[in-house]
This record gives sequence, structure tokens and C-alpha cells, in this order.
Amino acid sequence: GGAKHDELKKYLDAFVAFNEALVVTDARGKQQQIPVIFRPWHEHNGDWFWWGKGHASEQDYITLYQFTVKYLRDQKNQHNLIFAYSPDRSRIDLAKFESDYFYGYPGDEYVDVIGLDDYWDMGHEANTASADEQKANLTVALKGISKIAQLRHKIAALTETGNNGLKVPNIWTDRILAPVLADPDAQLITYVLVWRNANTAREKTAQFYAPYTGQATAENFKAFFANPVVLFESELPNLYQ
Repeated sequence: GGAKHDELKKYLDAFVAFNEALVVTDARGKQQQIPVIFRPWHEHNGDWFWWGKGHASEQDYITLYQFTVKYLRDQKNQHNLIFAYSPDRSRIDLAKFESDYFYGYPGDEYVDVIGLDDYWDMGHEANTASADEQKANLTVALKGISKIAQLRHKIAALTETGNNGLKVPNIWTDRILAPVLADPDAQLITYVLVWRNANTAREKTAQFYAPYTGQATAENFKAFFANPVVLFESELPNLYQ
């Protein structure tokens, strides 16, 4: 209802137009929209986005998130969207994980994925904990979201993670896979998403989070890929038959 409300709706309408073009023809010849994990207003417990802590009140954030879901789902009938909620790990005290995690939580009817963005435990330059401590802390954090998801009948996921430039040796097997496998609850997360590889020519940055041919962690990534508990898109069944 503020001065930027109509502008916000224009952005959402542009997304709706894009989303409605994401269609596939199923085995029966019927067109349907492709399911999309939609992750609005992420890392809201940090202060680096305008919707984040310190820039918006907790209640304003909740109102924004709820409005976004209701507008897309109820007004624009976008029923292919899987809504992900994803606070940032660096602003969560593991000793009070649940209370910190639920800062700004919009409610179960607005969330499908109990997510977590965690660069902090991936060798972040500001994290002074040892590698072993970071791995153990990642396991604790993943257990936390998995238990919340189980209680609320949601999906748990590591919604954003990685190490810029892949400077951490064996990151794929030692820093991502091993902490997941270290605990039965942590193993219940459904997916891990690393952040983008920038288009260096266009964006004037060499930022990257996934290996390319010849990159130092490429062989370790292959070992990660080959692990039987890890599924990639090529190993999924045909979802539209």
C-alpha cells in the first residue's frame, strides 16, 4: 500500500508473463506449467538487501512475503510455484537455531521449502572457525532445517551455498557432501544449490561457484557426481509421463 506498491506489482506481473511461458507438453498431449522453486526476499535476516534486517521491520518483511505469495498464487493463479524461505546462516546462532531461523517467518501456508543460505560454513573469509568446526556447524544447521521441515511437512534444502572462486580444496566431497552424510537428519535435505558462474565479459567479474574443465576442483566435483547418494538432473525420471 506504499508509494512503491504499484511498481512492485509491475515487477511481479513481468514475472507472471515469463512464468506462464514455462510450459511443457505431457505424455497425454496436455500443456502444463513447469514447477518452479520461487525464492522471494531471501537472506532477510542480513542487512545487505533493502528488505533485510535493519532496513525493514520484521512485521513489514512478513507482510511483504505474504503479499507476494497471495498476489502470485491467489490473484494471478500461478500454481506451479514452490515457495522457498531462506534466511542466511551467518546471522543464525546455532545455540538458538530455531528462534533465529524463524525471524520473519511468514507462516506455513506461505512456505513450501524450509531453506538455508550458507556461505558462512564454506570457508567464508570472515569466518574464523577451523575447517572441521565449519563442517560440524554445517551439519548442525542442516539438522536444524530438516527437523523443522519434518514437523511442518515441508521440504528442506540448502538453497544457496558455495565458495567464490572455489579456493577450498575438495569442497564438493569434504565440505558439502561429508557434512550432509554425517547425520541422518542432515541427509534429508532434498537439494543443494550453488550460486552462479558470472558471465565475465558482460558482468566484468570472475565470480564463479561451479567448476569448469581444468579448474582445481573439477576432479573432486566428478567424485561428488559419482557418489551414489547424489542425484543430478540426468539421473531423474521423466517427470511428465
